[in-house]
Amino acid sequence: MTAAANSPLAPVERKEVSAELVLRLAPGDHDSAAAASALGLNELCHDLQQEVTVMEHLVSRLIGARDPQPLEQALRNQVEVLRATLREARLPSPPRDLALRPLVVDVVRTARLVHPGVIDLHVPDEGLVRGVASDVRRAIVNLLDNARLAAPQGSIRVTVADDHDEVLLEVEDDGSGTARAFNGSGLGMAVVADVARRHNGTVTRRVGPLGGLAVGLHLPRTAG
Repeated sequence: MTAAANSPLAPVERKEVSAELVLRLAPGDHDSAAAASALGLNELCHDLQQEVTVMEHLVSRLIGARDPQPLEQALRNQVEVLRATLREARLPSPPRDLALRPLVVDVVRTARLVHPGVIDLHVPDEGLVRGVASDVRRAIVNLLDNARLAAPQGSIRVTVADDHDEVLLEVEDDGSGTARAFNGSGLGMAVVADVARRHNGTVTRRVGPLGGLAVGLHLPRTAG
């Protein structure tokens, strides 16, 4: 590939390889189907990586040499999150010991910029668990999005606390639109449940003190 093709602003070379592979598959040829799917994922990640690089350049030009404002820093952080997500999609990371507190603080900091209500944060413990940081972050984001939908102008409380041999991450809202979450429907809650399952954890739901839904993600605690 030429140097121009590697430029962040160069047009993406669209290949038809994955489509051709799919058309040639014999019924029941699962290995070939998996190979075609992997190739399609790699191409998609490649295309998205170029778009993320463009975003990174635009954010850098917006900020320039000065210190970024909170919203600009949030944009810069989101670009890094997208990069990490694409890396995980192409080459998943193994589980490792990680602290929930910095992940939660970072997600809440960004959510406060877009939520017109109040988001209280109570994180007395580091919340040491073993897991994949990008997956756990996805769960945190989806829990907060679920709460923001239920309380678009209201109050949200986020708590991280050690609970015996578990770490509890609980997101509570004061909204009344909780029937959807209690029924377990919605892609966001499905993502949270999947992350819990793959980390040997559980998800709990209850009516919280604020009057809305409190959703807890329980993960096994590590000694650190």
